[in-house]
Amino acid sequence: MKERGQGTGWYEGFFIIIAILMLVTTRAMQDFWNESLKMSLEKQKLSERVNVKVHVLRGGHEHRIPISDIVFGDVVCLKRGCEIPGDGLFISGSVKLDDGTEYGISIQNQFLLYGTTVINGNGRMLVTSVGNETEWAEAMRLVAHDSNEKTPLQAQLDRVYTWTQIIALLVSITILVISFLRYTLGKIYDGTQGSDFKDRPKTVRDFMDAILCLTVKPKGRISILTTALTVFVVGLQEGLPFVVTLFIAHIKKKAASNRAIMQELLACISMGSLTTICADNVGGLMLNQMEVDVFRTAEAILKEVSGLAPNVVEPLCNGIGIPVLLFETPRSIVGDPFVQWARTKLDMRMEILEQSCTVVETKKLNEESCGVLMKKKNQEGGTNLYLHWKGPAPRILIMCSHYYDEKGSKKVMDKESRESFNRFIKDMQAEYPQTIAFAYKNAEVEELDEENLILIGLFGLKSRPLEEKIKAITDFRNAGVCFKLVSGDNTQTLKAIAEDYQLLPPGSDDQVLTGSEFRNLTDEERTNKVDRITVMGDALPLDKLNFVKCLRQNGHVVGVIEVHTKQTPTLKEADVGITTGSFSTEIVRETSAIIITNATVNFLLDLIIYGRSAFENIQKFIQVELTMNVAALLINIIMTVRYGDSPITTIQLFWANIIVAFLGGVALLTEPPTRKMLEKPPQARSDPLITKPMWRNLVTQALYQVAILVTFQFKGETIPGVKKKAIKTMIFNSFILCQVYHQFSARDLEKINVFKGIHKNHWFWVAVGLEIGLQVAVIVISRFVFGGVWLDCKQWVVCVLIGLGSMVIDWVAKLVSSFSIKCFTGVGSPDPGCKLAPSPSVKVVSNLELPLMCYDGGSEVIQS
Repeated sequence: MKERGQGTGWYEGFFIIIAILMLVTTRAMQDFWNESLKMSLEKQKLSERVNVKVHVLRGGHEHRIPISDIVFGDVVCLKRGCEIPGDGLFISGSVKLDDGTEYGISIQNQFLLYGTTVINGNGRMLVTSVGNETEWAEAMRLVAHDSNEKTPLQAQLDRVYTWTQIIALLVSITILVISFLRYTLGKIYDGTQGSDFKDRPKTVRDFMDAILCLTVKPKGRISILTTALTVFVVGLQEGLPFVVTLFIAHIKKKAASNRAIMQELLACISMGSLTTICADNVGGLMLNQMEVDVFRTAEAILKEVSGLAPNVVEPLCNGIGIPVLLFETPRSIVGDPFVQWARTKLDMRMEILEQSCTVVETKKLNEESCGVLMKKKNQEGGTNLYLHWKGPAPRILIMCSHYYDEKGSKKVMDKESRESFNRFIKDMQAEYPQTIAFAYKNAEVEELDEENLILIGLFGLKSRPLEEKIKAITDFRNAGVCFKLVSGDNTQTLKAIAEDYQLLPPGSDDQVLTGSEFRNLTDEERTNKVDRITVMGDALPLDKLNFVKCLRQNGHVVGVIEVHTKQTPTLKEADVGITTGSFSTEIVRETSAIIITNATVNFLLDLIIYGRSAFENIQKFIQVELTMNVAALLINIIMTVRYGDSPITTIQLFWANIIVAFLGGVALLTEPPTRKMLEKPPQARSDPLITKPMWRNLVTQALYQVAILVTFQFKGETIPGVKKKAIKTMIFNSFILCQVYHQFSARDLEKINVFKGIHKNHWFWVAVGLEIGLQVAVIVISRFVFGGVWLDCKQWVVCVLIGLGSMVIDWVAKLVSSFSIKCFTGVGSPDPGCKLAPSPSVKVVSNLELPLMCYDGGSEVIQS
């Protein structure tokens, strides 16, 4: 205020106060918000559980009570849609649960477990344990993975924040020590004319005055050193986490792309660090899955069904979806070829079918043929009665008296058309292992008959080529991700699957174990052998839990694919728990980090690419942010210690942090993912967030900026067209432009060609354009806010050349580094087109479904 007056003199102090408030309140508010959100979600889940009602027999009468009121000894009446409220003994009826198990009087297994839901049938059970006494609760207590344990990225970011605080503190102490030494030697300036203090400190009062001199200038203005340290800490401690959190939320939504539900913010990033995926042989893997190859109406085979009439699409979706929801287990639903086809081609939503349809009666003739009598809500608020049949084409054809053509017209199936259909079916049976037909009719009475149906269409199913599946396995293996089959199924069956799909290459030392053999090993033997075990069959849920524990103890980042309630402890133990859509149980979905709605393992490969790309983008952003703050701090240290003043003011430092943190974040964090990410190894838990190439880039860039800008402060007037009063403004402008050009250099942390694929990231150009435009605007008004001057064309050219110099320094540093490696080790940088050799211990499998990625030239950008 004394130096600049009331008009602008309050700016510095005001921004210091804002910085302190941000530092104190932002983190507290963020923690409070996260904790409140967590508590509200838990409260909502608890409320939903309390609102669940079940029917019980008490005192000889049936009562409807909350599930939380169930006690030991209650007899629960089981109906379709009823949750199993606890462990208990099945005493009457016949039911089928959503985990695929069936219970009846003639079935030996009569014990039901908490967490499953009845999908078909009626019965009664005697409750023997509830709450913490159930087997599920007992298994959850064995989970060693703390839910509050930080992910690899969180742990690495915390280390960066911690070191930031330590460095800021050390710098502050160093400056104080240096300044005291100069003061004791009589070299401290008084801040006005550069003259020395006449006397050295002799009393405590003298030393207190010296401290005040270091932090506050003689005219009352706060020292630029103090503000620099404030901005440094605030910029890194609050700006960086805030921008990274926003980016992670964005990438989470983009990666899901209506194909998955990410229940944890960092689930996608964690996918990029996966080294091992454990799956049931069919619990999401579906190695032997059939797929729809053709759909045929009366006239012809339809490769594209977008023009199919709505009155054909609706009954076809009903006929595909409702029988699956009723009869199929989660294991077979996950890979049902008709469901996958209808979701992709017809945009079928299983959730809508569940809400709008009510099943009246069902009939299953065999494993392939079934009939469903159902009611469906109409637009008038009433219901319509429909009868659907699905099964082998010859059998369904006998039931039909009419058929739909491609345009949706209903036609009578006379003798000629029936013979034509028989020929179609015979031709399809000669080409396809399975030929399935769908038919339906509007029913007038609630009777499940087998006549006068309308034929909707015929499907030809075939198995996916073996070469395509092996190619998918190779993609995972080259990505450094190991796929292990761990299941309760027969060990020899799992081994045969592994051999067919090259999970157990000839001559490999991979092992095949049974659950009992793994169970009988000591803890040390398990830890030593778990990396080499590729197949483990006949495994109990506890075996799979211990298997995942051993992998994590060995440093693996583990993902688990499961749909069964018994495996929820294993999902909880894993770094990333993955399940599949509405076909898993409610408890499994609550436990999982990722719910894949389209039920294809191929989508996991996309998530791995997104995760690795996001992690690398965060590294690029951190490099630019750290470089800017380190350079600014060094410039301020040098100039403050030497002359008691700095060319970069408090407001300018705030502006630099804002423009780099937000617009720089947009430029670097939005780099699109490419398949090149699969050539890089997974990020291990112990790997540093700031790598050696990042340190090289950071040091060279910071030293260049400090050297050129400090030199410009001393010798700037020798440059033609540069005036003394414009030097500070030019230093500030050059400093910002150095950060802008550094964003170009940071697009690739190791390679010289940083422009490859730059045209594909439109947000990068938008952000850079905004940065330059806003900087021009700031320079225009700098004389009012920063005390600067207007720059002419020659001065702008000088600033641009200084900024371009940061790119030249980056190229030189990368060239020297590459040349040095080649000279001293004889190995150059890897060819960008070469595949990295996978670790010998890494083996992967998948049956990748239809490709989810579009390729564009060499960089193969994923289109979401």
